[in-house]
Amino acid sequence: MKLNTTTTFLSMILAGCWISSNERATAQVLSPVESAGEVSVKDQIAAVYALTQSAKKATEYSEIDRQCQSILQLDLADKEREYVNSLASWALCRRGFSRFDLADAFLAAGNREQSQIVLAQAKTDFDQSTARDASRWRAYLGRGMVMVRDGNLEKAREDFEHVTQQQPDHLAGWFNLAEVQSAMSDYPSAIECYSKVIAADPADAQAYTGRGHCQFASEDYQAALTDYRLARQLAPLNQVAKYNCGEAEQKLGNWQAAYDCYLQATKVDPLPAAYRQAAGLLASCPDPEFTRPAEGLELIEKAIAMEGETVENLTTLAQVQEANGDSDLAATTRQKIAKRQAEAEPGPTRVAEEIRNEIK
Repeated sequence: MKLNTTTTFLSMILAGCWISSNERATAQVLSPVESAGEVSVKDQIAAVYALTQSAKKATEYSEIDRQCQSILQLDLADKEREYVNSLASWALCRRGFSRFDLADAFLAAGNREQSQIVLAQAKTDFDQSTARDASRWRAYLGRGMVMVRDGNLEKAREDFEHVTQQQPDHLAGWFNLAEVQSAMSDYPSAIECYSKVIAADPADAQAYTGRGHCQFASEDYQAALTDYRLARQLAPLNQVAKYNCGEAEQKLGNWQAAYDCYLQATKVDPLPAAYRQAAGLLASCPDPEFTRPAEGLELIEKAIAMEGETVENLTTLAQVQEANGDSDLAATTRQKIAKRQAEAEPGPTRVAEEIRNEIK
């Protein structure tokens, strides 16, 4: 991003303050400006700066912001005012990320309502941070993450675009933007963004997986398989990577290769979806020589034993039962499916679980 002369100084000072989720001495990234005004003003700015050296909690970031607001009521030089605003922006951004982490903790504990309340507070922090300093790209990154959780994908895309424009070398911006574009079915744009990540970091298995998903959704199954294979090479123990290869192989009509991939995804740390997909393949394969519904029944029963009678598992079970000639059982299973679907509540918008935090 091209900065104007009034923001360049501050950007150079503050640019590194969120490189890691591990707290590090902010003295490395913040230093008080020299003041042409009275000593008392300079001392107050220096005192706020001193707080940034040890601040780690939301309450401490709030205190920095409060003191900045007091200083801004004084007669300041333009450079001092800009610097104090940037200190406040920095503190608000940090507080927003601390609240985002807290919201995650509430969600992990099953308290969705409290998680949503804290996320709303985090959004307010990020809003205020960007209002104080429009070049605070990490605040856009944080707000984009909040928007993803809130299901507002269009706004999330706008915020991640801000990140890529202001900090084009920060790969998390491109990755998150790609994830949102993919969720919005804008596959060409998502592929372009994933490709930027891959060009900068050829060892990024998640980026290959994401790009593969977009190519799969675009029905370019050979390209998807190529990316899935690269992701699998980079993460050989990842069961999902094996499963993804199986799906692409199946779309390409490589039945044995697909089946092998699914079975590999059931080893060591079995993936229920791999049992389910393999069962469906054996029940409905267009090649009659590869149709083995009895074996398919064994596989789908393993998936059900692992994750219960989900709609997906029951759908495959009915398919396998029909292939085995058990039409009455298949009809009973479909009745269960209808009941499950009637009871189901709409879930939250899915934007890849791999959506990244600010760290790449």
